[in-house]
Amino acid sequence: MLSAWTPDAYFCPTAMTVDTSNEHLFVGGYALPITGWQTSGVVLVVDIVSSTVIAAVDLGADNSVASLAINSQNGHVFVLGSSWSSPLLTVIDATTNSIISTTGQGSGVSPRYGGLVFDSLNGDLYVTGPNGVSVYSDSAGEWVARINTPYEVMNPSFDPTNGYIYMATNYEGYISVIDGSTNTLVATFPTPASTTLNSLGLVDSHVYATAFNPNNGYLYATSNTYEPSNSGYDVWVNNKVFVIDPTTYATVSSVDVGRIPWYLAFNPLNGDVYVACVLDGVYVVKPGIPIVSVSGDSVVPTGTSATVTVLVTNNNGQPIGGAPVAITASPEGPTISPAAATTSAEGEAVFAIVASVPGIYTLSSSVSGATETWTLVVYDPNGNAAGGGWYYPLDDLNNPLPGKATFGFVAQYQKGQAQGNLEFQFHDSGINLESTSITWLVVSESSAQFKGTAIVNGDSGYHFRVMAHDGGSQGTDTFAIKIWLGDPDAGGTLIHSSHNILGGGNVIVRTK
Repeated sequence: MLSAWTPDAYFCPTAMTVDTSNEHLFVGGYALPITGWQTSGVVLVVDIVSSTVIAAVDLGADNSVASLAINSQNGHVFVLGSSWSSPLLTVIDATTNSIISTTGQGSGVSPRYGGLVFDSLNGDLYVTGPNGVSVYSDSAGEWVARINTPYEVMNPSFDPTNGYIYMATNYEGYISVIDGSTNTLVATFPTPASTTLNSLGLVDSHVYATAFNPNNGYLYATSNTYEPSNSGYDVWVNNKVFVIDPTTYATVSSVDVGRIPWYLAFNPLNGDVYVACVLDGVYVVKPGIPIVSVSGDSVVPTGTSATVTVLVTNNNGQPIGGAPVAITASPEGPTISPAAATTSAEGEAVFAIVASVPGIYTLSSSVSGATETWTLVVYDPNGNAAGGGWYYPLDDLNNPLPGKATFGFVAQYQKGQAQGNLEFQFHDSGINLESTSITWLVVSESSAQFKGTAIVNGDSGYHFRVMAHDGGSQGTDTFAIKIWLGDPDAGGTLIHSSHNILGGGNVIVRTK
């Protein structure tokens, strides 16, 4: 948490924006004297790396900051302030931290409900207010349009992927959406705040601000609820940041923050979302990219359904519900049902995968920029393989390794369980391997692959994977092996990898 205080005044933050060119955070608000009520509008310039205040821009007495925005193309920082009688649009030069100009209010702009966002696609500044949005051209230096909305809107954010502008509606608990390419209102949707009741059974909740995170495609919105108090002081509860999927308008998770979370700002440098809480300073939400994990069946016969579960959580381990999930298979072939799903309230999506062709399939699940894989082995229960012989080993780059390797193996399924054994010796590298189990076997036409555990030179904890090909009476047999210390699916260390055609011996692969 970052808070600012001076010996003779408290600083109450109400707005923020990030200048990525010099890693500065502009924090707007007002200085409240320890004694007295006369406020002064102030914009603090914070060095993000050191979290220290390096400059302060004074906006004058009886003023405040309703919102901040930046045009990163020219370094203009826009400040929507107010003398409470006439709101002002102030432009600050981010390179000198000094005021360039001050412009009078646009039509319908309010100091209390005003908010700013800069549209990098069309170069215009959008200023929210009671029942609408005013549009200011930075290049022309004048107001150019007015867009009406059903509610008073405030503290907007911009989605560069589609040109949409999202706006909080304060007392109504809704978010309104404008298409910046046409300057038209395209949607108004509810948040959980629209149905949150206080102890009197009344809906008295607020949505104060929005911020779009392009790293994970989520929209963030702040909210709280007014709770009546016999003490005569306002009490604010349920202070939260909602995480929203803007493609479905569904709230996927929430984070508790400080009292009266008035403003949000996204930092593209590190993916953090800053929350300006009027009574408790600045909070930092680290949403990052959702964490995806996959679990389920790993070995099944052909034609048998494998159940795979995808779990989506945030960085705090909390499940993310309503997240869109899809699974793809490589190589293609398996039937995946459903083709796409959304996670439950527990953050889970369940898929059924059926393959008619034996093989080793890599299943990939992607959720908002996060990807996790799962290996599914599909085997022919009638298949078996055996072989023995020797070869001159080649490494993965086909460079020869010194010496000669020998091997012998048998692998098959009995009553649905992979069984068999493998022996492998490569004396020049000091490897003497004896299998302790066969985990799975896949036979497809004239090739076989199997995986298992082993003892190497008398020590346990090793895993191996063999790929063998039966060239038939007129072809060439091949053998390849990889050996890991530890399970390769859990980060095991590869200690040996070699392959080649056989110099002597034979490989036999049967599917019936």
